[in-house]
Amino acid sequence: MIKALIVDDEQHSINAVENLLRGNENYFVCGSAKTVEKAVELTCEFKPDLVFLDIVLRRKTGFDYLNVFLPDINFDVIFTTGYDEYAVKAFEYSALHYLMKPIEQRDFQDALSRMEAKISQQERLDRLRSLEYNFEQTNGYKFIHIATTESYHKVHSKGILYVEADSNYTNFHLTSGKKITTSRTLKYYTELFKGSHFFKVSKSYIVNIEQIKTFKRKSRELVMSDNSVIPVAVRRQADFVKTVFTN
Repeated sequence: MIKALIVDDEQHSINAVENLLRGNENYFVCGSAKTVEKAVELTCEFKPDLVFLDIVLRRKTGFDYLNVFLPDINFDVIFTTGYDEYAVKAFEYSALHYLMKPIEQRDFQDALSRMEAKISQQERLDRLRSLEYNFEQTNGYKFIHIATTESYHKVHSKGILYVEADSNYTNFHLTSGKKITTSRTLKYYTELFKGSHFFKVSKSYIVNIEQIKTFKRKSRELVMSDNSVIPVAVRRQADFVKTVFTN
């Protein structure tokens, strides 16, 4: 039986999670808390396996709660949030589980399924620290966790040169010269990188605009800081020039 603790400063949100868990026989709600102090108390008392954690808890945050237990967090976390799209990207960059309020049944079940794919305590700690950092950043620079077949890689977005489609895979080319291959598609990263310092220059490439050294207009080619050459699609050229060179 998996013991779940619900931490949220709104009673109706606590009730919603309790109702969603009632249909899952393997889960038991051991308690709920509306403040960081009460959440810490219940965590120490019941030692939950899973915590549903809101980000804003009156005058404190979910990070204030987590920081009490760092670096030895012995429970899984699913964040529940009413944040906008910009803030939600902090979760996606950090590869952490989250649910948007109001919570839908299908999304809830998907989060439970993903949570059951266990990660190491060190990886959990790295992701949580990345999330806190990513929430604080307003300049678009974030840590991104990239999953490969063998491991996870924590990369600062500033250190990415460009991202390349490779059939159903995606290659990350880093300023360090390293290449990381993940099974997520370029379409996923196109959505993730919207509004940041990346630009999709063709159906196969997303580039870090701050790593561009030269743009050759006639040949529609980018020369990156490592001298690699990236083609710019005809249909993307006008938007690219407007975004990169006129802002």
